[in-house]
Amino acid sequence: MSERQPIKMEIPELPLQLNFVVGASSFIDSPYGVTDVIYKAQLALEQAKELNKNVWIFSQSEPEANNRKFRMASDIKLAMRSGEMFVKYQPQFDIDSGEIVTFEALLRWRHPELGNLNPLEVITVAEDTGLIEEVTIWLIEASCRNFSRFYSADKSNELCIAINMSTQVILSPSFSQRVMDIIENHKLKASQFLLEITERSFKSDSQQLEHKIRKLRALGFKIAIDDFGTGSASLTYLNKGIFNALKIPKNSFNLCQAMSVAKAL
Repeated sequence: MSERQPIKMEIPELPLQLNFVVGASSFIDSPYGVTDVIYKAQLALEQAKELNKNVWIFSQSEPEANNRKFRMASDIKLAMRSGEMFVKYQPQFDIDSGEIVTFEALLRWRHPELGNLNPLEVITVAEDTGLIEEVTIWLIEASCRNFSRFYSADKSNELCIAINMSTQVILSPSFSQRVMDIIENHKLKASQFLLEITERSFKSDSQQLEHKIRKLRALGFKIAIDDFGTGSASLTYLNKGIFNALKIPKNSFNLCQAMSVAKAL
């Protein structure tokens, strides 16, 4: 394929020079369906950009390492329906009382052929294929089913469910209404959910992300910033008061640094 060439367009008094890049994939070479085709086309697009081409067509001769991702992308929807995908819960304790205050919902996928998949790998493929909102909604729905059974037996508890959130999902126009419908259907409250967003998410779309977070806070959700100290959020940003909690990884801060952050907030 030839090197990428710009397209010249002329509008009176406004000369334009446009560049385009296309990634393509064939249904014939994609036995796993539409999701597989889209994912391969995305890979082809990235290849076109790297090689400075206008068009790149995916070929089965691409590295075999990609086959694993293709299979995962094709099987995600089936995994949510079949029980291959499930939720594990990690308790978080109050230091003073020693009591459990939050259960963090952790996505797990036991693939029949690929085995137990790395959660980060699953999330990455879901984001790349545009399925991350569906996966997150599935995770919230499954957590609500389990939590509502426990909560109905003891309405005096103040337990929360923590959910790790992708920026794509937070910024989605449909997410807040979809999640509120699920919560109300299970007779739960938004205040019983802690949405965790990684600090690295604030490298882009920070203003739009802040706006979305404020809307979620107004609905009653609690918001935490995860992996604090590994990204770009500053104390000034945190002082805006849109977060309920910080999660500080032990390998990023020592005790003195953590106390300094807490004092500043």
